[in-house]
Amino acid sequence: MLYGAVSGSGNNSQWPIRPGQQQHWFRSADEIIHISTPMSDAGEQSAQVYKARVGMVLHIQTLGRQEKRRGIRFVSVEEARYTGNAAKPGSIGIQNDLGFDIFVSVFSTLQNGDTSQYKVKPKCTSYWTRSCPESVFVGVGSAPGLPQAYVGRPGFILHIRDWRPNGAH
Repeated sequence: MLYGAVSGSGNNSQWPIRPGQQQHWFRSADEIIHISTPMSDAGEQSAQVYKARVGMVLHIQTLGRQEKRRGIRFVSVEEARYTGNAAKPGSIGIQNDLGFDIFVSVFSTLQNGDTSQYKVKPKCTSYWTRSCPESVFVGVGSAPGLPQAYVGRPGFILHIRDWRPNGAH
């Protein structure tokens, strides 16, 4: 089983692609597709981004150049991109700079903080009221989308951007 999410206008959520079957997305221009595998019992998971060309069928035989991980990757504060948000000093902002839907959960030190998972559409920002830095979990498309952990900082917007190593296509 694979999971795929396509950028562009339309549904950007992740959909299952069963072996030997097809999944279709309707787009008017070429886009990109995020393909990921479900997490194994050992915590391994892989993902790859491909060009998604209009009118063409992408055949996935192997995920040879994929990003492969065991467990959830932590993105350090130094690696992450933040912008200040003086208008909301008591909120952690999460901005989706990807072309796919992301699903976000922000932990809460306080028992009354909302820790539910929410969808953030491409080019949108959502906010969580928090009084101190918190752990943030983000998956592309949904949970199988190679989740990553970040530090959410009140008074800042965390930008979720391309997770691939520089130069990977």
